[in-house]
Amino acid sequence: MLIFGCTAPLLPMGLALRLPIDSMTAYFFIAGSCVVFMIFSTIFNMEMITYVQKITPATLTGKVMALLMCLVMCGNPIGQAIYGVLFEGLSANVDWIYFGAFTVCLGLCMVSHIVFRQLNDEVITS
Repeated sequence: MLIFGCTAPLLPMGLALRLPIDSMTAYFFIAGSCVVFMIFSTIFNMEMITYVQKITPATLTGKVMALLMCLVMCGNPIGQAIYGVLFEGLSANVDWIYFGAFTVCLGLCMVSHIVFRQLNDEVITS
């Protein structure tokens, strides 16, 4: 559910760029969507960090958390590079970038729902 909360704000962002509305209204749609996105993202990050610390042996917690943070920090520039290439190619239709990201994230949301459900069952039974 939290991942969907991070995915859902992409749709109003794309709509704000697609619909014929004035720039201030589009700005408020995008800013409001970013606020919602960051709220869900922060809650999801706290849940994931807690989960990783819970399932990691105490002797490896520092190493696992360092690896996790490294992966997250490396993912940011990669995502920005991909966005930059897409923005150059689709500069006339920037809204399609958001709709594409929404579609990809929705697919990831469905897959992660299945994976997290299996992980939750394993943690509960162990």
